[in-house]
Formats: sequence, C-alpha cells, structure tokens
Amino acid sequence: MTDLSILSLNWPRDLDALTLRGDNASALFFHVGIRGLNQNLAKITWLSVTFQNSVVRYNGEPLYLVDVRFENCKFEFGKAPPVRRC
Repeated sequence: MTDLSILSLNWPRDLDALTLRGDNASALFFHVGIRGLNQNLAKITWLSVTFQNSVVRYNGEPLYLVDVRFENCKFEFGKAPPVRRC
C-alpha cells in the first residue's frame, strides 16, 4: 500500500510526470505508486516507489533509488556514461 498513487490512462508519451528545471532542482518521492506515466529518474530521490506500466527514462544523471520496484515498465536509456559503483 502506498500513501499516494499517481496514475493516468492516456498520458502523452513525450511528457514526463515530473520535470525538474535548473541545476539545483531536486525532489523526493516517498511511498508512492506511479502507474501509466512517463518519468525520467534524474535528480530525484526515489524511496519505496512502485512504477507500473510506465515508461522509465534514464540518461546517466545522478539518481538515488531505495526499495524501488518496476512492474511491466518500458525502459529508455539515453547516451549514459559508464556506471560507477559505490
């Protein structure tokens, strides 16, 4: 169970659910369900989030994922630099 669910049945394919603008912009999603939306993972802290039937984008920017699940999602990877592991 989540505290908040964000869903859409007819979301435009080229529009992300949340877009951050500016070099210092950041956001945190905690205990959220995202269904049927597009989302770039960059610059957002994702804690206990479930993506369902969504398009998930990643282009190599910093991100933080903890307890994140992807169910029936499509992934789009841009020109990401090689990954560094901590």
